[in-house]
Amino acid sequence: MKPVGMAGGLPRRSGQGEAVVSRKIRLSFVYTDEDRRAASSLVLRHQVGGGSKVATTVILLLTLVGILVVLYLRIRREVSAAYRPLVFLAAFGLGGLAWMLGRRARRLPPKEMNLEVSEDGLTVGGETGEGTASWGVFGKLMESDDLFVLANRAGTSLLAIPKRAFPDDESQQWFRSLAMDRLDLAEPPMTEVSTWGMSTEAGRVNLRIDLAFRDYLDLTIASWSTRIIVGGLTGLMAGTLLHAASRPAPNAVHSGATILLVFGLPFLLFLAVFGVMLAAVHNWLTRSRGVEPQELSLSAESIDVRGAGGGGQFSWSVFDRFKETPRSFILWKRGASDWMILPKRAFATEADKSTCREILAGNLQESPWYFG
Repeated sequence: MKPVGMAGGLPRRSGQGEAVVSRKIRLSFVYTDEDRRAASSLVLRHQVGGGSKVATTVILLLTLVGILVVLYLRIRREVSAAYRPLVFLAAFGLGGLAWMLGRRARRLPPKEMNLEVSEDGLTVGGETGEGTASWGVFGKLMESDDLFVLANRAGTSLLAIPKRAFPDDESQQWFRSLAMDRLDLAEPPMTEVSTWGMSTEAGRVNLRIDLAFRDYLDLTIASWSTRIIVGGLTGLMAGTLLHAASRPAPNAVHSGATILLVFGLPFLLFLAVFGVMLAAVHNWLTRSRGVEPQELSLSAESIDVRGAGGGGQFSWSVFDRFKETPRSFILWKRGASDWMILPKRAFATEADKSTCREILAGNLQESPWYFG
């Protein structure tokens, strides 16, 4: 771990309570996968159990048991005894696949980070570049024995800071006092940002991104995770229907072929569309919270980001893959959860789309295997 620098004095008491007089603090640390898991656990405890680890565990276990009981009763009521083992096996397999994909998405390499905290906000730097955020972006400070987590106003984790990065207890108290003071006073940033308009500099593309549900739908359709899960469920139902059609019940009103063509195929189509829409709504609800319009400026050297709560300049190494769909460009890093979607409707001209495509091809590897 690198040394920590601190400018200004520590907090002191005033007649109105504790006043923060320190100017800034600089921290450098390595953010590990263990830190990520601890931060996610802390956020989950606050969201589910009000900060209590015991209450969170009890609520999650009761929820899991309730879901499994409802699923079991539903299968017993609607699936014949001959097909129940197959359905249970498929449900177990799909659950295991979803769990493995989730672990794969969360498995990230250690990241070296530099953080500067001041009364105006935070500046975060690392191997991929530097960004800034005002205190108005954040809405809550959470703390455990090992780290601080600053969450945005929607409740999603934005920044986790291990306590080992601080040189002593006094500096931790300084940060705690400053954060609580600024979060009480900070106003939410304005959501409107100016439009940069048409790109004028050669080799650079300017665009304004304001994501909508259709963008999350495109992201969902492009993901092989969605395709595998929806395809697996549809294939399971198709196999069940084919098996039933090949062994029609005696004195059946409709033949097996009629049931398959008239009832089975429309149901399979509905199941596939419903599965995709359900996954898209889930992505939209979970990923769009706290996401505000941003202005991007793309060049062969960097990605410049500007938003209502701050901005920064990042190198292309924050991503390593991209995929083009009919409606967007999707950027991600293999084995990581970092992603970005660039809707094609955000480009002012076709020339800007072509320039963006050239920039992406020059810095990232084009790949169809997006699993986000």
